[in-house]
Amino acid sequence: MNNIVIIPRWITYYTIFLALLGFGAAAIGYFAPGIMFSNIKIDFSEVSTITGMFGARNLAFGVLAAMCLVKKDISFYLFLFTGRIIIEIQDILVIISTHALPLPWVAIAASWLIFFIVPEFLAIKSLNKLK
Repeated sequence: MNNIVIIPRWITYYTIFLALLGFGAAAIGYFAPGIMFSNIKIDFSEVSTITGMFGARNLAFGVLAAMCLVKKDISFYLFLFTGRIIIEIQDILVIISTHALPLPWVAIAASWLIFFIVPEFLAIKSLNKLK
């Protein structure tokens, strides 16, 4: 007997968003970091290790999101969303503490909560019910 699990459509769409975000941020991190970090006035050739690591992190999660879409395995999705929540919390703390975005800290935290942390948490909660 096959145990077929159907991933909720909204999770599939959100995973597509995360895959595109990961691949796009990776390309920008590798080839044009000035686009992503336009408010930071530095010579990006001097911090290519950092921007390369940013690109690698995003490429890895873009690949993981793509694997979720292909495999349709709950374990892959849970790993993706758990990892993304860790990244989102780290990004919020770094962006706020370094003033990397010219926005109030409340706006930054609220944006990350609405667009990333809450959907990722809800995806984990929904996927755990399917197990």
